[in-house]
Amino acid sequence: MCTSAISLSGNLPKLMTAFRKLRTDQILITIYSEPFHTGPYGYKMRLELHPNGRNDGLNTHLSIFVRLMKSEYDGILPWPFDKKVTITLIDQQPCPKLRRNIHMCSYPRNDGHFSPCYSSPVEERAQNIAFGFNFANLLRRSSLKLDITSVMSTCGFDYEFVAKVPREYICPICECPMRGPVQTKCGHRFCKRCLTKAMKSKRECPIDRQSLDLRFKQDIYPDVATERTILDLCVKCRNEKNGCKWTGELRNIAEHESKCSFVGVKCTNKDCEATPLKKDLNYHATKECPKRNVECHYCKIFFVWCNKQMNDHIEENCPHTKVECTFAYIGCKIKVQRKSISDHLRKCTESHLELACGRLQELQVSSTAITATVERMQAEMRSSSLYLKTHFLKDESACQSIKFFWSFSNFRSRFEKAIAASQRCFFSESFFVEPYGYKMRLTICPDGPPEINFHLSVYAQLLRGRNDDQLVWPFQQKVVFTLVDQQDNTSKTKNIRKALTPTRKGMPRCQQLKFARPSKSHDVNNDVFGIHRFISHLDLKKRRYVRDDTILIQFEVYPPLCD
Repeated sequence: MCTSAISLSGNLPKLMTAFRKLRTDQILITIYSEPFHTGPYGYKMRLELHPNGRNDGLNTHLSIFVRLMKSEYDGILPWPFDKKVTITLIDQQPCPKLRRNIHMCSYPRNDGHFSPCYSSPVEERAQNIAFGFNFANLLRRSSLKLDITSVMSTCGFDYEFVAKVPREYICPICECPMRGPVQTKCGHRFCKRCLTKAMKSKRECPIDRQSLDLRFKQDIYPDVATERTILDLCVKCRNEKNGCKWTGELRNIAEHESKCSFVGVKCTNKDCEATPLKKDLNYHATKECPKRNVECHYCKIFFVWCNKQMNDHIEENCPHTKVECTFAYIGCKIKVQRKSISDHLRKCTESHLELACGRLQELQVSSTAITATVERMQAEMRSSSLYLKTHFLKDESACQSIKFFWSFSNFRSRFEKAIAASQRCFFSESFFVEPYGYKMRLTICPDGPPEINFHLSVYAQLLRGRNDDQLVWPFQQKVVFTLVDQQDNTSKTKNIRKALTPTRKGMPRCQQLKFARPSKSHDVNNDVFGIHRFISHLDLKKRRYVRDDTILIQFEVYPPLCD
């Protein structure tokens, strides 16, 4: 047997709304429990509570239903569900002898015709139809508490009081300060309406069960002194959360609420769902509301602001809007109403023709000046082209790169060392880019740097050379790394070629030092620069990049003019 409980303490606002509007709006509210299993590998269910019944239930009844839900254990459970279900509504009276719990049981049909609500939940429907009960009318069971005694009736005053209300002024039934208090012959006080409702089922005191009769004044009589004391208590306005600071005697609250400017009211504009404060209603309706009507300043027609019809109307349709002349682009500066534009064009034909002729003469002068400028620029370009050919492009080899080839042998053994982290990087011999150029060397990391694995990385490094005084620093020339595909058929080779161009703008200081001149003050060389993920180990095996346990790296350095 599995037992589950649903607590309503966190859902009092929903229950309050349900019971206040029980007889008027007939609203339907549902409160759900957390899903639970009937055992470690049992059925998954949840409880559903309807304070005002369901569509198929009676209004003013409390309905409690059970719903089977999809679970990971459904495949090992017997279906359809055929267990007995018992729901108990607990009477939480302080005195155990007076408690009267309500028990209701559900027995699935055993004639072979099961309702869909007992079948296994399918993938398309993660939960079944609920099955359950409509409990007795709560308004006739004053002894049932279920943690909702404070919302079962709205007879008492449910305002927020400035000071704590003494317990003797609290109605035991609705647990609010008493409204129209009456006293019984046994000395207990209640709201008049609360007691009347409680005695509809049994004519007895809800506290000690002594018999009472509403027809006899000596059994139940008004408690005027208590009522006067309660009305003297100070309360806060319901709209305190909206900014109302009013406090006053309870007897004056109704008059204040009728005038309070902090109450939320519905916007007066059509289709607007906003509820601004009463004091802000006029400003909202005329200045903030997206559904407000705005008037065209010219033709006095109203439009809804949020539809942007006003702007379209003024810019395209309004006959009273002043617009520029059709010939404004040739110099007409007159603005007339849109409805008068035809008359303006008819009356000013001669002036428009003069403006057009003047504009044409200006274009002719501008065209002559532009032609002269183009001819001058063409002459300058021819002169510049001749200069470049004379000084920089005399030799076709001016933009050819300087190449260095590195045959990296014993690749498999070096690759295994890199994987084992015994030696991650291997260096080439140093070389000069030109006879009097930069001194460099190459570096290969078969398994990349420590933070980047499964890739082959290639780098270059600037070294201190004998010609550093005559060279340009920092190093600015484009470099290209190429992994040669060593196919027998050269027409099918696919080399891996990746370029790197040193940039200075916005480059971090630590990156700039890689291309700076190597320091003379100590023996430490510059950091390497290159490509971390040059080629993955998977791609390295796809083609013949490794041949005879050797890979071939080509390193190119281009002159500055060829970047």
